[in-house]
Amino acid sequence: MSKIRLPPYLGRTLLAIAVGVGIFRMGVYSARAGTAAIPQSTLSYAGVLLKNEQPLTGQQELLFAFKKGAQVICSSPRLEVTPDSVGRFQVLIPMSNCPGSLFDGTAVTVDIAVGADLAAADVAVTSVPYALHAEHLGSADCPTGYDRDPSASTVPNTIGCVRGEDHVVRVGTGASAFWIDRYEASIWSDSTPQGIQYGAGIGAYPSSFPVTAQTTLDKQLYALSKVGVVPSTPLSWFQASRACRASGKRLPSNEEWTEAATGTPRGTEEASACTDLQNPIHLTGQGSACVSVWGSEDMVGNVTELVAEWAFGVATQPHATLVTPWPSAFGGAMWNVTSTAYEGSVGPMSIQRGSGGGNQSDASVFAVGVTQTVAQPVMGFRCMIPR
Repeated sequence: MSKIRLPPYLGRTLLAIAVGVGIFRMGVYSARAGTAAIPQSTLSYAGVLLKNEQPLTGQQELLFAFKKGAQVICSSPRLEVTPDSVGRFQVLIPMSNCPGSLFDGTAVTVDIAVGADLAAADVAVTSVPYALHAEHLGSADCPTGYDRDPSASTVPNTIGCVRGEDHVVRVGTGASAFWIDRYEASIWSDSTPQGIQYGAGIGAYPSSFPVTAQTTLDKQLYALSKVGVVPSTPLSWFQASRACRASGKRLPSNEEWTEAATGTPRGTEEASACTDLQNPIHLTGQGSACVSVWGSEDMVGNVTELVAEWAFGVATQPHATLVTPWPSAFGGAMWNVTSTAYEGSVGPMSIQRGSGGGNQSDASVFAVGVTQTVAQPVMGFRCMIPR
């Protein structure tokens, strides 16, 4: 039997049925598969149909049954195909009958029936090599487990993603892109906001979640980017980092935070957009007055936000506040570095960004502060998901 060469990849392929060049026989039929593309809601299958070693032509009816182990998880509708003169065909398999968890990393095989006869059994459904990375990341727009968030489209060019009530936005394009919380984080007793919220006067953190965050896995608390809640404060760097990690995220780096804040109004120039002395800490998602070009909200004002890095410093006075303004080219009197620490203390100190608590003199995308790694009154955070 001559081999049929089919296009290896059509479009952007995430998964492909691949059986190599082997021939699978059952009864008098045989089928050989090539590889083809998979849109999000369909699976494309290309192959050759033979009967008694001769091409099977004319209209045929195919059925695909997807299995894990010996159990059939789902089946396609019956699909009509018309192979060409040498038996080649290609068909789009609707996946609407299959659960979203079908391709969760567990081995999947497929049985292919032609009419009432089984033509091929236990054909492996595997990842094409260059798509392995994409499988772990999800689509180019959203990370794994997240869907597009229509509510983010109010900000031009924003790509928002949502999983349950956890909202993120994409920052950047290409290989350097990442996803960051759309809203400042709140801490919950469950990975979905069905449990108890902690912080911001809502509920004291339990003793099983100390400032050191040295806790067991069954006592974790979870960070969520949820709309319409008060961001959780006060907390230490350790608690913020642990809550991000429990949710499959991490604290953003100083550079990542800066990029995510691009285009946010500067508090000293448009103070009313990002800071409010009468309402220093407000609910998340209260409008787009203080939003970056990527769609992340309240990165200036509201609560001060922790980033991943630590700094080292010495204070010369009790509760000293050391201020060095940025040059005038950076847009006003926003603070460059503030240091709040006990006299003579030496770091480590956590780096904080954005300024919060209604401060208008230092609020800015360029505001940088360092403080002891213990909980501070308006200290909050947000998480990010790396590519």
